Amino acid sequence: MSESENLIEDVAHSLAEGQVVAIHQGSLQSGPRALCHRSILASPREGEMGGYINAEVKHRECFRPLAPVMRLESAPRYLEMSGESPFMRRRVWVRPEWRETLGAITHVDGSARVQTVTREQNEFISDLLAAMERIDGLDVLLNTSFNGADESIVESLSDACAAFRRMKIDKLIAPPFILTKA
Repeated sequence: MSESENLIEDVAHSLAEGQVVAIHQGSLQSGPRALCHRSILASPREGEMGGYINAEVKHRECFRPLAPVMRLESAPRYLEMSGESPFMRRRVWVRPEWRETLGAITHVDGSARVQTVTREQNEFISDLLAAMERIDGLDVLLNTSFNGADESIVESLSDACAAFRRMKIDKLIAPPFILTKA
């Protein structure tokens, strides 16, 4: 197994165990959404995780929605949609049979603002989602911007490290590195 595959497997196991992981990779993306270059990731399985992220990690209102990120080819399995949504600009319906399982990313009205990824768009996240499917059975993650309430999204690695120290995040991923708290 390569160093990159080991990193992805480690991160996937951490997420499947309920840990909160921040990621800082590549160049800063522009736009209104967290597109997995500066994101906080977690399991979408339990509605409690959404409340935890809002209250304890980001320190913001509990009603703020959190988004799913998933591989493009998997989106129709979980969502009533076709086509891609690489910039989280589409609000779609979570299929009724998945709403409870995906409680942390399903809004109160049953919708979600989805981000789909392909391996060409984001190799690390696509491979992480594939590893999540092998380990946890779901290739979906909760995705929110890597910042606290009333803060800008982290930009530099120094910003990411400072936010990691300050926030209730278990691991910071800056490929090929993983930082953990003692």
